[in-house]
Order: sequence, then C-alpha cells, then structure tokens
Amino acid sequence: MNAPEAVGGASEALEFLANRWKGSRREHAFAREICAAAVSGHVSQETARKAFIQAADEARMSTCAPRGRS
Repeated sequence: MNAPEAVGGASEALEFLANRWKGSRREHAFAREICAAAVSGHVSQETARKAFIQAADEARMSTCAPRGRS
C-alpha cells in the first residue's frame, strides 16, 4: 500500500481530483463540486475538507487532508 498523499486545501483537492483520483466517480463528482465551491468562496474550507475525506474514505483511497490550509 502506498503512503497517504497530503492534500492541503480545496485548490490542492481539486488538482488531486482532476489528476490522481482512482476511486468511484460518484464520490469524485460530489467532492469536486464542494471543493470548487470552497475555492470560489461559497462554502468553507472545512466543508470541502470533510467532503474530500469522506469521498476518499468511501473510495478506500489513502489521503491526508491537514486542517488550516487553503
């Protein structure tokens, strides 16, 4: 198993979703929508963080999304 990748905020999460996502498309679509909303300021970074982590967990992907980065 690979080491978890660190994802530091909604912008990095969007990049991860666009280029390195290997999980379900259903989880991908929701996480991408929420992260894009965070980048544009419509939802909080914490909301995006939670959506991304939930999607990664459901897809059984190993990621690390530290708090406090955007």
